[in-house]
Amino acid sequence: MRDVHQEIQSILELEAQASAVETNAQAISAQANEKMKELHERIKRGATTGDRIKDFVIARYGFLNEEIEAVYRDLEARVGQHVGEFVLMIAKEENFHGCAGLGYRPKDEDYVLDEHFYLGILKDGALVLNLADDKCELPTGNHVRCWDSWRENVKLAEGNLNSGWPHDFGLNLNKQLKRRNPMACFQKEPDLVLEMKIGDAEVKEWFEKRPGHHLVVLQKASRLLGRATEESPQLAEELQRRRDTVAKRLTELVKERDQLKQKIARIFGAVKRGVYSSDGVGVTVCETEDDARVISMGPRQKLREVESEIKRQLKVALELGMADVQLLSIQQLCQEYEVKAL
Repeated sequence: MRDVHQEIQSILELEAQASAVETNAQAISAQANEKMKELHERIKRGATTGDRIKDFVIARYGFLNEEIEAVYRDLEARVGQHVGEFVLMIAKEENFHGCAGLGYRPKDEDYVLDEHFYLGILKDGALVLNLADDKCELPTGNHVRCWDSWRENVKLAEGNLNSGWPHDFGLNLNKQLKRRNPMACFQKEPDLVLEMKIGDAEVKEWFEKRPGHHLVVLQKASRLLGRATEESPQLAEELQRRRDTVAKRLTELVKERDQLKQKIARIFGAVKRGVYSSDGVGVTVCETEDDARVISMGPRQKLREVESEIKRQLKVALELGMADVQLLSIQQLCQEYEVKAL
């Protein structure tokens, strides 16, 4: 019986020691956190460890982390090898774009993947680290943003390329995106929250592995950056497909426009006869120009829509370099509708 009591006493003593050690550990941890906070503030005010990457990690994240430091060191090393070349940042996120009104709660399958990318040209071989603002930028001077590659909407933005907190280099680079949509499990490769393609070769390879509209986006973006890219066979094929489509569409639109103009002219010409017939059977009173305007309201509205679409297609044609197409006179149509090349 005494042995049992002694064993219980021994256990209680060990538990007391463990509690004391835990209390002491908490106190030491709190002390370390306080010192880390002090170091964080000192670094942001200009103190240094002698290592610019370590300084930045402390200033941005408020703690020491060699794994995050390694991300920035690798990023800077790659940047230094490709000055004067393209750099591409790809950010992905999953969103619900439907209507959540009337109490509807989106299901996992309602979420879609949004892909945004940013293209720049490296002007220098070192990361731009701003400790005061916790910013890490790639030295591009400016960059092109593309929020929707399907619509091919690209926009030139002033300032260096940077990730910001939503897609942080240290925390998100090359990290797998947790998808809600169950269809994502059928993909061959997982989606990443943030990717960086550095150098012309990597950037070109990334675009060429994607649908044709991505290559068109690259062409538009590189032009905005003042650096035309070489037209690859894939891009040439995509552009020719688009030229054929635009030429066919313009031919159809011009034919429809001419038919509508002829129909409107016949309506106004019927004023002299006092009646108008669209099919040779039924007749409509058409004694004045006011009558003709009422009768021609539908065709005139349709004509405005057709001519608006002609203008849109002409802008596309000019972007595709079709000013000298022989199938129809793009130049003549551009002059007629006052459409100028951008």
